Amino acid sequence: MPDTVGPAVQSLSKSIEVLPWELLRGAAEQRVQNPREELARLLSVAALRGQIGNGDREFASQIVSTETNVSLEEARKRIDAVIERGQQVVESARKTAIVLAFLIGAISVIAAGAAYWGAVAGGRLRDHDVR
Repeated sequence: MPDTVGPAVQSLSKSIEVLPWELLRGAAEQRVQNPREELARLLSVAALRGQIGNGDREFASQIVSTETNVSLEEARKRIDAVIERGQQVVESARKTAIVLAFLIGAISVIAAGAAYWGAVAGGRLRDHDVR
């Protein structure tokens, strides 16, 4: 049971950590102090939640537009492209984890067979007093 509770508690605590940041966030036009940190926080929250909210997407677009001197529409396209790439990375990681889990299971079966064979061979040597 603790194995299933741990990740849920960690996810909840990470979600709660974001709430004060969302409350104190100002308008993007006000030149954020550290735009990379703000964008990293927005994207990490989006990864945690599995999607990015419209308010967060708009805020990120405004930051990108302000910092790079591109139009708001171009900034939205960039944000969407980054989110799409992030989703592809997450999907790739998920597939890799599935393959690794299968391989670990297969190797465990092979190891169990080798252990069985070794135990049988050792028992035969012991019973026949072969030296």
